[in-house]
Amino acid sequence: PYDILPFLYRGQAKSRIKDYAGAVKDFTLTLNRIPKFGQGYTMRGYARSQLQEYIGAIEDYTTALLIDPKDTIALFYRAYSYRSLKNYEAAIQDYTAVIQLDSTYRNIYKYRAWAKYYSKDYSGALSDWNKQIDTNPKSSNSYFNRGITKSKLHDEIGAIEDYQRAIALDTTYSMAYNNMAWAKFRLQKYGEALVDANKAIA
Repeated sequence: PYDILPFLYRGQAKSRIKDYAGAVKDFTLTLNRIPKFGQGYTMRGYARSQLQEYIGAIEDYTTALLIDPKDTIALFYRAYSYRSLKNYEAAIQDYTAVIQLDSTYRNIYKYRAWAKYYSKDYSGALSDWNKQIDTNPKSSNSYFNRGITKSKLHDEIGAIEDYQRAIALDTTYSMAYNNMAWAKFRLQKYGEALVDANKAIA
């Protein structure tokens, strides 16, 4: 119905200018008129998540998914809300569901990798960083993050190799030099560690 469009468009506009409380009000007015409008719940869920109202956001995303179980946007952002609540298992389930529906969803392996990392599933995180790098081998951040994960698995040599790859893509990557210094320190390569530490603060 056309009578919802002013509220819907105004809600979208408010969301774009980060007036998320106002957006929630307008999306609610929209949903009061059309309670089966799945995308409306997804949009209100996003606004709620930006207000750190993660439980309410999850409720909205869940309602959206009852209407359309293949709504990858609702799945992705529900995972974000779960992760913000440190419910990493639920976040991983939703990220996995996104992958099953659309394995090309932008940076999806990166987000699942972080959820696995925070849940201390470092081997699983490493597998996802490998997949993320396969999709975008020019990302210095992905190599850096895979290096962090390898350090958690006590693979310091592999971590150093990834920090070097990150630096090759971005020679100003000071954190990569810093982490590489610590990895070399743990390998008792103190001279090399000092060189990298100096580069990190140069």
